[in-house]
Amino acid sequence: MDNNKKINIPNYHFRDPLVAQEAVAPKVYGTIPSSCSSKTHECALASFKIRISSSLKVLKRNITLGWEVFVSIIKEGFTKLLQLISDLAHRILHIRRLSYHGLLESVATIENSQTDWSLNLALLKNSYKKTQDPQLKKQIEFMATNYLEKSAPIYLNMMKLLQRKIGVLFQVGPYTNYHYHRMGFRQNPGLGAEINKNLAFTHKSPLILTDTTEVTQFFPLNFHVIDSAISEAEWETTLTQALNAHFSKFAKEPRQAFSQAMNVSLLVDLTSSLEELVKTNGKREKEEAFEKQLDSIRTSLNCSFDRSIEKFRMQHPELSKISTSKFKKLLQQNSTCICRLTLDEIAGIKVLPVFTDLKGKKILQKHPAFLDFIEQTGLYIGAINMRKHILNGFNIRPDIKYPIKGPDAKDIPNKDVYFPDKLDLTKLALFDRFLAKVSSPEMHAYSPHLAILGESTLHLLKGLLNEISDKQWKKFQGHPIKREIIQTSLFKIKEHLATAELFMDDYSKYAQEIELVHCEIANLLTLTAPFEEKAFPTILPKQLANVPEELRPLIKAGLGKTAVNVFAGINAALLNLNPHPTRVFSTGFYYEQASFIGNDQRIENALQDSSLKQIDLYACQFNPNIEIDADHTHYAIRDVKEDIRQILWQKNENKQLTVAVDCTIDYINSPKVHDLLATFQEEIKDGKLNFVFFRSGQKFDMFGMDNYYGSPFYMVNNGKAPWDAFNSLTEDIAHKTDQLSLQWFSLAYKYTTEQMDSYRSAIFKNTREILDGVPPLLQPLGKESSQKIRISTADPEMECSFIDIKLIGKGHALKSRAIMGLFYKKCLAKGIKVHSRASFGFYHPNCIIISVNAEEGSSTIRINPGLNPEENQVIAGFIKELVNDARL
Repeated sequence: MDNNKKINIPNYHFRDPLVAQEAVAPKVYGTIPSSCSSKTHECALASFKIRISSSLKVLKRNITLGWEVFVSIIKEGFTKLLQLISDLAHRILHIRRLSYHGLLESVATIENSQTDWSLNLALLKNSYKKTQDPQLKKQIEFMATNYLEKSAPIYLNMMKLLQRKIGVLFQVGPYTNYHYHRMGFRQNPGLGAEINKNLAFTHKSPLILTDTTEVTQFFPLNFHVIDSAISEAEWETTLTQALNAHFSKFAKEPRQAFSQAMNVSLLVDLTSSLEELVKTNGKREKEEAFEKQLDSIRTSLNCSFDRSIEKFRMQHPELSKISTSKFKKLLQQNSTCICRLTLDEIAGIKVLPVFTDLKGKKILQKHPAFLDFIEQTGLYIGAINMRKHILNGFNIRPDIKYPIKGPDAKDIPNKDVYFPDKLDLTKLALFDRFLAKVSSPEMHAYSPHLAILGESTLHLLKGLLNEISDKQWKKFQGHPIKREIIQTSLFKIKEHLATAELFMDDYSKYAQEIELVHCEIANLLTLTAPFEEKAFPTILPKQLANVPEELRPLIKAGLGKTAVNVFAGINAALLNLNPHPTRVFSTGFYYEQASFIGNDQRIENALQDSSLKQIDLYACQFNPNIEIDADHTHYAIRDVKEDIRQILWQKNENKQLTVAVDCTIDYINSPKVHDLLATFQEEIKDGKLNFVFFRSGQKFDMFGMDNYYGSPFYMVNNGKAPWDAFNSLTEDIAHKTDQLSLQWFSLAYKYTTEQMDSYRSAIFKNTREILDGVPPLLQPLGKESSQKIRISTADPEMECSFIDIKLIGKGHALKSRAIMGLFYKKCLAKGIKVHSRASFGFYHPNCIIISVNAEEGSSTIRINPGLNPEENQVIAGFIKELVNDARL
């Protein structure tokens, strides 16, 4: 690959659940080479017959798929219509319906896929009515909303239109067509509308929800920052610097600078002047006071613009004839004005219409750089906090009730409850029998998917119950409402385990029951919260057997919000060492993180630049992430050790290098990390190297459940200056995840680290097995080839988690949808739970299209195999059918 070529970065989380946002990719056309000589008539005729046969097979397949989708849409639409009529009749006639199992009563229909969510809601409603404690009521509301919700959502309503069978394979919450969480603002700018009603310019100025307002350390990474708390003279210095930086890129044609957006735009932080004034609560006099102050600031900014423009033109007399208004327009168009604020428990950033109209969704066009910044730093409100403060699943279905009347919890003595002792669940014959089955060598050898999910879940349960102190348990048992919720969760866990045991021969049902156990674990963690905030930084280092013994005392661990948030923090900490650091990355690094430091900042370019003397940050990962370039054919494991050697030898004038390693696609106890640290032990101890290892916890660390929000990380350095600047990663509130996620990661890393690595290993093994069986015609055939479809290969030693299918040339977007349809058909025919979620690491297969320029580019289909090795043959069979597409 040409290292100097600009990478086109797609949005992997576009509105279409199957397709990512379009970008631009190079054009590749031609013909597939034949294994025989085209000079002979016989060979040409044979080749022609093969093409005709393949075309007919593909055409027949696509017609069949199209018809099936059409029928599915009609049937689903008709079913919805009948359901609507039925619901309307029940409402008019005040008739309540009873669910098939008699545990739920409602007016409107309860979807089969929402049965368990509805049951959880109904049971929690009963507890809710019995308490007057506002804090407990809020906890109950959250438990109802949080149940079965995902950071990468399950777009079940959309998917059922394409394949109705998929509806019976999932249990989901009410937000089945919700957005990929971290991209939430772009996909739903009005999500903070209720909060925004209490603020000035409700309809003129959008509110971006965040977890905290303490985020200013990130601003200098992407912007020239102007703060209303500093003097106007300092504003003018910053503005002049911004103009110089922008026009330096257009030295030969300076007039072109006026039609181009600034690479580093202006961020005007007005928090110190407006934070209190912006909270108008709908009162007209407060609104007028805010508007008056904003007008005054606008005037001051314009005056500073004038003075800085004059200074700039004095420095550049060749531009003196260009009007001030033209310069001012450039500055105004490249200025984002904000006010950070906190309202009760909710934080946010109000983007203000100082120089631009921001009504409706205009912010998407006016301030894309700021929205990119919010996404790439992970500053948007966390998924758990979103469910806690913004979403309201508790009141979505007021008609749902639990009709069975039992004795009041207050009247039941502690000794008569189902689980009087905290460990009673673990003493059941069911628990022992289940654990014996999933822990057996036979189960691990022949059904690792059942063993890993089952064994890890039981370890989590036993660990959680052990973490609750006897004093806490007694307190919970003495509180009738909390006791009722805890006893209900434990009883439901028992029932789900019993059902899972019955369905060990049906993986989809087995896994669904295990997932429901995890939902109850979340409820128990919410209510009991046995871990303190300081727990995780002490738990993680104890699990890191891959760190050499001499370096173990140097480990400093933490839990961030997301991987991109931690990476942004690494960059922010680096500014304390060098205000203008040189940052580079290597091939395969996650696309958003690479984009954050600049897509042209490749290590190869930096090493070849003779004028560059110092590299401050090297960002990398051993096992590469997916590449979307049309000409990409092979995934190579990264030789991180050699890269570091080259930097230390050629570009280490300051004798200080930070290495940020994304370990998302790797083991917790990674042999590669051990080898890396062992190689550079002396440089670490001497203070020359600072390693930060981080990962996205949404992927493999939740056993595919995706119901928490966090990024475990750890640093290895000598603990002395200048590396103490990186302590901000563990201290700054901007990196702290929510309390529930903290509970999960503390529990999971204390009791199931081994199982988490087994989970990764199984998925890596499944992916490798499928890759090894790719037919030769679908493997890359060389640069001169004109393949229209191919599957990228990978180094044997690489931990693979995805299959990369490239479709190239005209019609690739339509072909990719047809192939996606074939994948779904193959999986669903075998009862395999499959979806197209904007993430990976799930216990079921996942498939998504990453579409590039529709006319002359390519599409990438990314398949992430699940945990079950029995599904490999189905995916392999699907791939073999693509040979017909390759022949066209």
